Amino acid sequence: YADLDFTISSESEVWRHITPTEIIIRKRPENNQIYVQVLAECNWDLEHGIQIVFKNGNHLSRVSEQDGHLTPSDAFDLPDSEDKI
Repeated sequence: YADLDFTISSESEVWRHITPTEIIIRKRPENNQIYVQVLAECNWDLEHGIQIVFKNGNHLSRVSEQDGHLTPSDAFDLPDSEDKI
C-alpha cells in the first residue's frame, strides 16, 4: 500500500511486521479435518489483522484477514474441490 510508512523488501522481512496473538484449533464439519488458525496483528492492516490457517497442522490452507473462514471454499461459498491457495 502506498500510504504505509514502511516497505517490505524481501519475503523474510514480512515476519518483522506480524505479531501473533492467538492460536485456535478447530474441526471443520464438512470434511472432519482439524485446522490450526494462527491469528496475528500486522502492520499493513491494523483493523483486520492476518490469519494463517493450516489443515491438520501442517498443510497451508489459507492466508487472509481474520475473517474466521478456514478454507477458501468456506470464505467464498465454493465446493471443496475448488480449495486452492
